[in-house]
Amino acid sequence: MKHKARLILIYLFFLTSLCFSQENNAEKVEIPHGIELCRQVRTICKASGLDFSTQTLVSSLEIFNISVFLPAFTRKPDSFYANYRNTLVFILPQEEFIKKSEFYTNILKKLSAQKRNYDIVFLLSFSENNRFQGFYTLTGEKTFLQTLDSAENYAAIFLHPGEKSTKVISGAQGLVTPSWLVKTTYDSINRYRLLPSIKSCYISFLYKQKIFNDSNLESFLSAGIPSLSLHLSNKIDDSSFEDFIIDFCNNYDLDDTVKNDTHSIMFTAFHKSFWITEETITKEILIVIFLTFMLLILYGFLNSNLQFIAWNKIKKIWYYPIIIYGICIFIFYTFRLLIIDLRKGGILISTASAISSILPMIFTVQSFFFFSTLRFTPYFHRRTVDYLTLITASINLAVFSLIDISLFPIFGLEFIFAWLSTVFTLNFVHIIILILFELPFIPFILQFFENASPNLLDSIVRQSRFLAPAVFLMLLPQYLNSFRVFTGMNFYWFNQNKLQRAKDRNNLIILAVFLCSFELILFLMLPPYLKQTNSGNVYETLISSDEKIITANIFKRKIFDENLTTLIIHSEKKLEACDIRVKGQDSNPILFSDNEFIISGQSESVFPLPMQPPEDLIFSFGTGNDQAYEITIRSVYKENDSFYINETKAVSE
Repeated sequence: MKHKARLILIYLFFLTSLCFSQENNAEKVEIPHGIELCRQVRTICKASGLDFSTQTLVSSLEIFNISVFLPAFTRKPDSFYANYRNTLVFILPQEEFIKKSEFYTNILKKLSAQKRNYDIVFLLSFSENNRFQGFYTLTGEKTFLQTLDSAENYAAIFLHPGEKSTKVISGAQGLVTPSWLVKTTYDSINRYRLLPSIKSCYISFLYKQKIFNDSNLESFLSAGIPSLSLHLSNKIDDSSFEDFIIDFCNNYDLDDTVKNDTHSIMFTAFHKSFWITEETITKEILIVIFLTFMLLILYGFLNSNLQFIAWNKIKKIWYYPIIIYGICIFIFYTFRLLIIDLRKGGILISTASAISSILPMIFTVQSFFFFSTLRFTPYFHRRTVDYLTLITASINLAVFSLIDISLFPIFGLEFIFAWLSTVFTLNFVHIIILILFELPFIPFILQFFENASPNLLDSIVRQSRFLAPAVFLMLLPQYLNSFRVFTGMNFYWFNQNKLQRAKDRNNLIILAVFLCSFELILFLMLPPYLKQTNSGNVYETLISSDEKIITANIFKRKIFDENLTTLIIHSEKKLEACDIRVKGQDSNPILFSDNEFIISGQSESVFPLPMQPPEDLIFSFGTGNDQAYEITIRSVYKENDSFYINETKAVSE
């Protein structure tokens, strides 16, 4: 046996070493930037015979979007919804298209031959979200959005292939996608198994929180266009991705697009989706209210002179849940202040480490409180905790369902488990119930941490006033149920029987192993960015540069009572990002311009540019005749694998 064990260890060591020593030898595609990228994409579309059009982002630059139009084969003029959401827009960055141009052109040709009753626009957009904090970046998606005639005619899917993991983002800054679009997406995902079954769940409440900061998705949702952002793992092969796109388009139904259901929940079993819609949840809530009301009437009619047995048991310790809840809140905020002080002192603690350490600490303090209660409260009865657990679960069901009805099924399960704790008396059964308490929340926790924006999530965990009270209210029935498990253990100061003490010790060991395992699994399942000490900084680190890389020339021409200013900019390096700020003394100096500009303050306007702009830029704008202003050109360039920020100023008098 020893020799076999050694052979197994050698084999595992060899296998592990092989896995870690593997290198990605895939051929890297050299991706062009800026104008050259647009030109190459246009050339590929021409060579493939696609019906496309271009849309310039900046009037003076040859940087543009490319829209491939795939018209419908059939129409239903007699249908009431024939002109509702009849154009589906797929949005793909040009950088991704150029990596696999042959693959995407093949998909476009198959979609063009597909028999559909709606149009498809495949938008090859220039640039993605801004990577650099503080810059006003002009994106191809927002420029395309400004040209749409009516929001009621469109639905959009943002495609992000080659990501680390597959996920569906259906909300941004409090706005949420209608459930019909999310359902169509998840059904196709589950049919082709693009997402593990345990992670393929959806809770609409999650995406209504302001933990997602996709500005492009937010702009589409704000315009009233149902949209979602689909991130596809780099492990998904091309054939599965192609099958997903074709299947999604086959199941896109115009009759479904009129539904305005934004409260839903979905879970999967054997890669099959089970949806609980807003209508179903509403019916469940009404049924529960009706049954509760009828039960109270029936109980009061039949037992008008009968005392409530549960209240006789809990009236002496009704305040225990409040004490337990107060302990959790106190420990959390004390621990948070400690982490803040440590970070100020230079000791960085990751969010994952903080979350994985604070829960065992709370449980340890709670356990000491439980043991003290059992030791110094002789009239304490274990059935009392069962009723308290049921009451707190009822409170949770009411509170969180009022917050959002999509949470009703989750807390409905918690209520059922709490009710089971009042039915069964065996201590081992209560340990099983304690495990069951965790199960409904695991998918919710995974979705919360994996899909949230890293910088927003880190700030919410550290600064939110309502997150901790809500979380510990949610955990209160579980803490009470663990208290119930302790009451079933007759420790040596209560019972001197050796056999009973051994049984109690084994039960305690089982409980401790379960809790430790749960904490370890929770830590392992948290996304990698939460385990890094710099998780809050998602932007590139910029190094200040005083190098002279920007040359700016200002030419003025007087037209009646206004000045037409032409700004010619030349950069000695290839820029990654750039914006131009014009600031007046007392008021905004810009009256008009052929280029888009943003009023960022009372006396300042900004000309946004796309990512990777060309080295030569020309801007024209009109100002007042006697108005003085200052022009600031902020730019970012890359050198020796580092990003440098440069600022050049020009004053006009």
